Amino acid sequence: MKRKVNKKPEIKKKKGITLIALVTTIILILILTSIAISNGFGDNGLFKKAEKAKIDQSKIELFEVASIEFQSMDLHDMIQDTDTYSFKTFYASNAFNSNYYISGTTIMKRDNNSEVMDKQELEDMFRKRIKELGRITARPQVNPITNEDNRISGVGEPKAEIIITINGNEYKTRVKDDGTWEVQVPKQSTDTKIKIVQKDRGKVESIDTVVTVVKPKLEKPVIKTPIYASDTNIEYTGEVGAKLKVTMGDKELVVNTLEPNWSVELNFHLIAGSVISFVQTKEDKQDSDAVTYIIALPRSEMPTVDTNINVGTTKVHGKGITGSRIIVRSVATNKEYLGGVGNDGKWTTTIEKLPGDTKVEIFQETPGRSRSIPNIQNVRTTLEKTNKPTYVSDIDSNSTNISGTGIKGAIIIVKLDNGSEPRTIVGQDGHWNMGIPRQKGGNQIFVTQKSNESGYTESEKIAKMVGYGYRELSFYIKKNLLLYETTFDKTVIFSYNALRVTTVDGSNYQISINNGPWETRRSGEDIVRDEFKGDYRKNDIPIRVKGKIKITEYRYFYKARKNIALVGQPRKSILWWTLWKYAWQHNNNWFPWK
Repeated sequence: MKRKVNKKPEIKKKKGITLIALVTTIILILILTSIAISNGFGDNGLFKKAEKAKIDQSKIELFEVASIEFQSMDLHDMIQDTDTYSFKTFYASNAFNSNYYISGTTIMKRDNNSEVMDKQELEDMFRKRIKELGRITARPQVNPITNEDNRISGVGEPKAEIIITINGNEYKTRVKDDGTWEVQVPKQSTDTKIKIVQKDRGKVESIDTVVTVVKPKLEKPVIKTPIYASDTNIEYTGEVGAKLKVTMGDKELVVNTLEPNWSVELNFHLIAGSVISFVQTKEDKQDSDAVTYIIALPRSEMPTVDTNINVGTTKVHGKGITGSRIIVRSVATNKEYLGGVGNDGKWTTTIEKLPGDTKVEIFQETPGRSRSIPNIQNVRTTLEKTNKPTYVSDIDSNSTNISGTGIKGAIIIVKLDNGSEPRTIVGQDGHWNMGIPRQKGGNQIFVTQKSNESGYTESEKIAKMVGYGYRELSFYIKKNLLLYETTFDKTVIFSYNALRVTTVDGSNYQISINNGPWETRRSGEDIVRDEFKGDYRKNDIPIRVKGKIKITEYRYFYKARKNIALVGQPRKSILWWTLWKYAWQHNNNWFPWK
């Protein structure tokens, strides 16, 4: 009996192999299809290459059209003496417009509306071709344009044409012989694009220069410098209505500029060595560029000057801070002369003689500080007079010495009555003393002073009258007639109502009445005093006289109007008789028994 064999598994196996082969075949077909599609439609595919070749051909054709047309323009210009050699003429030609048109900036083929190339690409290709021929106009230079400008200006090639396009409107001008150009245009709003092209004769126009209208930029503020750490205010010049922003590190201050020349009061302390910056801002304008400075050391105090500087001055002196340096600078010669402040706070600097009507600046530099504000002095064209001596002693005909006070180191000149002029020097204590011969009483001498510094002339004169060498004369008027019984070498004139003294030469004299102070009186002047009024029998009145008195006597009786003049030394008998007779006739008070 034969065993039955089962064959179904083998059939299933064959079916499995067939399915795998089918799947593999499909995958291979898909891969091949993908490769074929890629080769045909990819970036490097056959179709793309064909398309690119077609476009390149179109560009070549366009370029050839342009080349022929430019040759035609060149020939026409030569014959007609015109200047049509430009892209603008090409785009307006029949050769271009019969086959192409422009959409935006793209050149389109008219028969199928296909893109050929960008205008700029064609122009760049053509410029590259004619570059070596020197037939390309250079781009013009254009100055910035703001929304406040009603003109556009710049620099170009002399006699070249400037074409400006604003929102489709054209404005033209030609470059001047000096290379500048300018076109009047309406004011434009901010961010407006303006195209400027330059076209020189026989050359294609330049590449477009596109300028954007901007806000005007503020000018930089002008700061008064240097800036010192000791400053609390900063002066500057700016635009009225703008704001000034001041910045130092993290410190910031903003102030409004109300006048062109303005000042900002700082609300923070300046630090030497720090950077401080200034910027102007305004809503309708661009911020200015920043101005920066390094803050200097605190400023020294301004020195004082005790000298007037003249054309002949060679020494300048004054006061300052001990240990400081003094700089004397001539503005005219720009030369500096140095000195220093001593322990006494004084300074002296030697300078050269300077030209008149110029200025001298005197600075002080204290250690750890910057140079001070200058003390400005004018150089005088005329020499200055020295001040007069501050004091000169009185002298008389017996004096052999004269003294006084003046400027330390100055020369004292005494002009005597004989014409001589002895001199001496004022000491360091300000005093001077000089021996002189005896002078004649009543004459005058003159004293002047001259500074020992150059640039000064002799002072004005001080006149001193030489007094007489008097010996004091003391006497008493007793009971009226004592005057006549005494012999004097100085004569006194007396009256009951007044006293009168006459000098020999009419000079003044001195008198003391009733032990009072010495008074100066003129010769022949009546002296009326209460002591002389009343009863002649009153007590004695002491009188002292100093002077060159003339020997003459007068006497007025009480209430009398007439005087009796007794010249010289009268005889007593005549004197008594005259007085007695006059008294008896005019005044009964003298004779109570009458």
